[in-house]
Amino acid sequence: MKRAIAAIGLSVLTACSALAAVSCRNSQTTETNEDLSYVSLSINPEIGFVVDENNVVVSVRGENEDGKVLLYGQTDVEGSDLSVAVRIVTSEAVNLGYLSDENSVVDLTVSAKDGKKEAELKGLVNAGVEWTENKVSFRVSISEEGAYSLNRRLEAFKEQYPDNDAVQSLTVQKFKLAISASQTGEITLEAAVAMSETELIEIIRNAKEEIEDIATKAYDEAKKQASAAYEQAVAINANRAYTEFYAQSFLKGEHTDTFYYGAAYHLYSSSAVAFDYIYKTACSISDILDYPLNEEQIAAVLTALNLTEEDVALLSDEQGNVTIRSVEAYADKLFKNSEEGQALEEKKTALTEALNGIQKSVREELDNVYELYGEQIDSAIATAKSALYTVKICLPVGVQNMIDDYVKDLTDIVTALETTVADGTVTLEELKTVVDTLEAKAQEYYEKMREDLSDDEWKEVEKRRKDIVDSMNTEKREMEKQLEEAKRKAEEELTARKEERRENSKIHIEIEFGE
Repeated sequence: MKRAIAAIGLSVLTACSALAAVSCRNSQTTETNEDLSYVSLSINPEIGFVVDENNVVVSVRGENEDGKVLLYGQTDVEGSDLSVAVRIVTSEAVNLGYLSDENSVVDLTVSAKDGKKEAELKGLVNAGVEWTENKVSFRVSISEEGAYSLNRRLEAFKEQYPDNDAVQSLTVQKFKLAISASQTGEITLEAAVAMSETELIEIIRNAKEEIEDIATKAYDEAKKQASAAYEQAVAINANRAYTEFYAQSFLKGEHTDTFYYGAAYHLYSSSAVAFDYIYKTACSISDILDYPLNEEQIAAVLTALNLTEEDVALLSDEQGNVTIRSVEAYADKLFKNSEEGQALEEKKTALTEALNGIQKSVREELDNVYELYGEQIDSAIATAKSALYTVKICLPVGVQNMIDDYVKDLTDIVTALETTVADGTVTLEELKTVVDTLEAKAQEYYEKMREDLSDDEWKEVEKRRKDIVDSMNTEKREMEKQLEEAKRKAEEELTARKEERRENSKIHIEIEFGE
């Protein structure tokens, strides 16, 4: 990360040196006339189906790590009738040891256009589960109450937004659908809860076309870093085309009143890119549910569940970390497979209180981006200041002092951020404000350039920009190399985890579609 920020700074200064020589996708939801429904099975794993009006699965997605393990290599789920798809998923869950005599409850949520369709889908799910149940020696049951983790998060979400009517009216089914839509990365959870179920299902279906089956957390993170580094480098280097064009025009006596447009745009856009890189990286690891808990927090969970220090392994994820998500995964299986009673309810209450407190503490910790990315933020501030100084001294002597007025906002933004981080704190929201302000100023100068230049001049500068992008073969090859390596590791991980679970499972079911 530190090297990436340093590279960004170097790119900005290199672009400014070029001046001396001559003197963050909008997602769109595709509308269809289909009546789509959403069905979620949580065993753990969690599997989400999008089903068409004929009850055929048009999209299926593993909605957690175990879900991705289960579906890896399964090519026969999409295109199947829902009842057959449920057979495949539940029998594979048995084969991998997820569904067993110790964990035999399937949590089900359904979102459909009306009650009649919802009942029809539930009947198909029940038929698929019954088929699998007939193949094993234990009883498999379906619960529609929602997993413990889902209900806890829903209540915590409502407490977080007490004055939001859309949040307060949420059902477990709608909340689960909103979470699934937000996990695609196309929309935030806060925005999702205000949308209709039809819109959310469409988002889930469309996103499946872009979400790879090997998209584990590790793969997603590696892909984001590789793609972001390349995209930022392209944006910064390519934007020097505007600076160079205006500088050359000024020396020829052209655009003398607007000479600063290119430099101002380049400065604002480059600074925005540097800070946006940090912001997006911070967001990618700021999932409260996956943040490793400290010893005190783990102790609170152990106490709530009446476990000992020797039981910590029961609460750990695949990486050996104890997180809110891994604790919830353990609790989901424990609670849904336990008989109801006063002791169980007391344990649920104690765990909920502990996790709610931990979640609040982790949110506060993650909200201070400077504590995690102080060096990178300081580097980005220094980059912006250095770029400003370098551009100024690169300009012709007669106009050097004039540039201060044209980029005063950049100076003010950087100064304000320096003041903010002086006490060692800066929140994600504050960092996002910086990014938004810089991007707005960059857009302002972009529009000014577009109005200032003739069509022929604009074609020329755009061609220069394209040539710069096309010349960045080294950076592109490096990104592609990193993506291939990330894909290889993800496939190896999923294959190994699936084979290990299959070997350790006590039961194996062969599914025949003619049955």
